[in-house]
Amino acid sequence: NVNIQESTDGFSIQQKNKLYNTIKIDSDDHRIIMASEVFNLIVSGDFSGDFTDKISISFPDFYTIIKRVIK
Repeated sequence: NVNIQESTDGFSIQQKNKLYNTIKIDSDDHRIIMASEVFNLIVSGDFSGDFTDKISISFPDFYTIIKRVIK
């Protein structure tokens, strides 16, 4: 029950209630996985899991860099 508005350069989330980590990543698409992981990080402060094997297709250092950014 989250209202997500898509735009040409991304999306915005219009939500009055607190969001919780409810995304279950069920995709092999590295782009969807990275976007979902960033969303989970914003919402819950943590990642869903370790998808390094799938993300490494395009961004092998994804988790390392994101962890540095959030420190």
